[in-house]
Amino acid sequence: EKRVDKGEYASLSELAAALTLMCDNARTYNAEGSPYHAAATKIKKAIQRETKRQSLAPAPVAASHSTPAPAPTPAPPLSDGLTRLLSVVKASKNDEGVPLHEPFVKLPTRKALPEYYEKVAHPIDLATI
Repeated sequence: EKRVDKGEYASLSELAAALTLMCDNARTYNAEGSPYHAAATKIKKAIQRETKRQSLAPAPVAASHSTPAPAPTPAPPLSDGLTRLLSVVKASKNDEGVPLHEPFVKLPTRKALPEYYEKVAHPIDLATI
């Protein structure tokens, strides 16, 4: 969350790409069917849903000639969208209600899991994001 807090993401799609990379890394390293693979898959789907939700703009209302068109609603600040996307990741839970994001907060050390760093080209965790 360091980069979000520092305002280093220029767009929602940039943050979504970083979060998706985190999930893809977990899916690359962990076997399909493992709890980490399943958590990464569920979080990735939540990222996709929220990114799509935020990118959908309300359809303009057709105004009659006698009624002036309403002023467009300003978009919320970028930081609100980024914070919302991170909140969605943190709110993701498994069927038992256990938060899914916790294994993704901090990367394993190179000493603890050297093979992770051999399989994953661009490691990233929530603490960094």
